[in-house]
Amino acid sequence: ALFRARPGAANDHESTPVDARTSATFRRDSFVAIGIVEGAAVTGYLGFDRGDDDRGWTDSDVALMTVVGDIISSVLQRTRTERALAELNRNLEREVEDRSFALREAEQAGSFGCFQFDLASQAVRWTDALCRMYGRDPETFTPDFEAFIGHVHPDDRDAVTSTTTEAIASGGRYGHTKR
Repeated sequence: ALFRARPGAANDHESTPVDARTSATFRRDSFVAIGIVEGAAVTGYLGFDRGDDDRGWTDSDVALMTVVGDIISSVLQRTRTERALAELNRNLEREVEDRSFALREAEQAGSFGCFQFDLASQAVRWTDALCRMYGRDPETFTPDFEAFIGHVHPDDRDAVTSTTTEAIASGGRYGHTKR
């Protein structure tokens, strides 16, 4: 059983049992336990024991131990958070790889390529299949709108540029038929 001194008592020989989740600190003669708190729950205790030395713990001692307990709590929480984030990252990487594989398979089966245009950064990305369709090396080619429009028939470039500009401005869909 865990014990807690009566409120305000530094060294209480008449302690009473308490639930570990409701008591963050308890003192008894030469022993002090500081709760390791994560969120609203006490998940463990950091104990300090003077053994046979029956000197009591001062409020300053307990305050210092509480700071140590808070630091340990923060480190434990950060470690758990980092582990959870690492697991989420591994899951996301697997999901990206699965989807990338599915896209590559679909491109190959359907004889098409894909591109992505980021409106905020104006960055353009082409899949490897699209690069190969246009005779570009995916490892060295840096796609941009000019590279794309260069593959459009000269008589269609103004219309494609206009349609593209309108789609970007309105957030609408875009498409053209290549000749």
